[in-house]
Amino acid sequence: MSSSGIIEVLVPTYNGEAFVAHALRSALSQTITDIRVIVSDDASTDGTLDVCATVAESDDRVEIRATTRNRGWVGNANSLLDSVESDLFLVLSQDDTLEPTALERLSEALEARPDAVVAASDIASFGERSAVIGFEPAGTRTAERLLTFLGGWPTGVAFHGLTRRAAIDAGIRLRPTPFHSFHADTVYVAELLAAGGAARVPERLYRKRYVGWSVSSAAWGFDDDTAPHAWETHTESLINAIALIRMRRHHRRRILGACLDRLVRELRFDRHPLNPRLEVVSRLARRAANAVGGGADWASARAFLAEAIHAHHFGTIDEARRLARAAVDRDPSCSEARMTLAPALLAAGRTDEGIAEVRRAVADQPWNPSVRLSACLVFEAAMLLDDAMAEARAAIVIEPTAAAPWLFLSRIQEHRGDLPAARNSARRAVDLDPGDTAAIERLRWS
Repeated sequence: MSSSGIIEVLVPTYNGEAFVAHALRSALSQTITDIRVIVSDDASTDGTLDVCATVAESDDRVEIRATTRNRGWVGNANSLLDSVESDLFLVLSQDDTLEPTALERLSEALEARPDAVVAASDIASFGERSAVIGFEPAGTRTAERLLTFLGGWPTGVAFHGLTRRAAIDAGIRLRPTPFHSFHADTVYVAELLAAGGAARVPERLYRKRYVGWSVSSAAWGFDDDTAPHAWETHTESLINAIALIRMRRHHRRRILGACLDRLVRELRFDRHPLNPRLEVVSRLARRAANAVGGGADWASARAFLAEAIHAHHFGTIDEARRLARAAVDRDPSCSEARMTLAPALLAAGRTDEGIAEVRRAVADQPWNPSVRLSACLVFEAAMLLDDAMAEARAAIVIEPTAAAPWLFLSRIQEHRGDLPAARNSARRAVDLDPGDTAAIERLRWS
């Protein structure tokens, strides 16, 4: 068979002797046999190479490459991406495994979707954490896909999907940054989704092992002072990548705004002091504004949003309302600001205005799960339970493997008096994330 008919499984390794044999054997046990497993070892100091050699001795479909100089996980993974020869490939982390039908089912999904550049299954984690993660791709346009991705898709799902080589032939690679190239795979996936569509196979075909010291799941270890700067370097890399993607100016403006909204969410202004987090948001907002010509008002909207979230969390509702209104006035497309403004309006007794803000935010970003769940909370507070339930169900469609939307749905069903349905929804949340204490408590209580 020609090289193009073979699926390549790329396995970057570094000090993975404890688990890498399981990863390799899971790849070699696929129902599709026309595969090539390529291992790239990044100067391991343990017995990783010996373990890989033992597996290779029993199956000539395994190819081992090794370097004597450590390149880091980005350099190691890029060396594999640079060498892809087949039409299809999949990146398998050294401590993860594939179900036997994974490549077969994913290749069928790509065959059915010529527009898709990647097909991904849901991921079931095991080890120190047990949960399911996945996504439901939305939209046929580049802007829609990127807005959905930035709204909450788990990066690892698409990163570990079966990918067409044609998508990376133009040079899509992982981008190294400081702080251990934090979230470099997120930028890679964003560029991948700009190149074409994504297909979801709603089966748990990829299994991610969570072990505290493993390479693919180790905590970044950033303290409260370092975390903002790690997020800053990552978001700057994401902004730079999006600035180069061909699209209409107003689409780019919305997507860069979504990048900044994501940054605001991840910096957790509900838990931490404003500085230096607010300074990070302000710096990146100015850079994004320069990239898209958004102007000072557009850039300042994100700073007002960050301050509004902080004020709302610490109980200064009038200040939160003022700041959120300022953010919306400066950028009407800032749905996160509208969702911060809405509960502040409800708290002031201005329910109709708050509901209007919610409906506008949902209309602007219908595939943003955080907006949908925020809308659910506001509708519930306003006792619009049918609307709240509709938003919870919409979030489930977007994130079918996330526990949180099922918890929201369970609570609304309980408020409506449908206790059996509330119990079933809570049970579903626990099934998706057995370690979620809120889900466990809700199921126990129900």
